[in-house]
Amino acid sequence: MLHTMLEARGLRLDDEQRRVVDACEDPEQLLRWGARAATAGTVAEVFSEDAGS
Repeated sequence: MLHTMLEARGLRLDDEQRRVVDACEDPEQLLRWGARAATAGTVAEVFSEDAGS
């Protein structure tokens, strides 16, 4: 779902970012990324540990 949300917003994951998302097994982390993806202006903001803090 995260891939779909980012692509719908015109934000594209690079290969490494895609691997990180695909390998993530932590539902809470995926939810945090998803929440950030809803408002982020860049993919970097989605993965920034202090985004939204």
